[in-house]
Amino acid sequence: MAKKQEPGVFRDELLGNKRGKPSTYEGEETCEALMAFFLGILHSIKEPERVETLQGSVNYVQKPVMVPTLAAAARKLGTTVETLHKWAAANPEFDETFKEARDLQTHIMVTMSVMGGYATAPGIFALKNICHWTDRVENTQKGAVNLFFDAQDENA
Repeated sequence: MAKKQEPGVFRDELLGNKRGKPSTYEGEETCEALMAFFLGILHSIKEPERVETLQGSVNYVQKPVMVPTLAAAARKLGTTVETLHKWAAANPEFDETFKEARDLQTHIMVTMSVMGGYATAPGIFALKNICHWTDRVENTQKGAVNLFFDAQDENA
């Protein structure tokens, strides 16, 4: 009878993730590696390319870059997003670096969305989910509301 494989092991092997290996926080080296990951994506953003159409008009096309996710950063560091959060809670210097990395993540997402590097709907979806943006309706009405009830109204 074939040996039953643990769920997720094959996927982890494909992605190069090592199971069972304890992740270690290495102080400044870990902070530098996290920032290097996001700065690498930021520096890969190029100026939009000028493209002339057959009709003679000019378009500018932005080449997309990798979406800067914490999951990808964690994978690069050989750990998980959950571990990144644990390191941030336990190490003030990593917490500060983690916040800077999240700011860079937002900056990259906004820059690529505005420049057309990411499709509009997925870009908005990612900003809402990855960067915690929200849609909100602002109520700008001012003033008071007076309610008057008739003596006949039994429910008043």
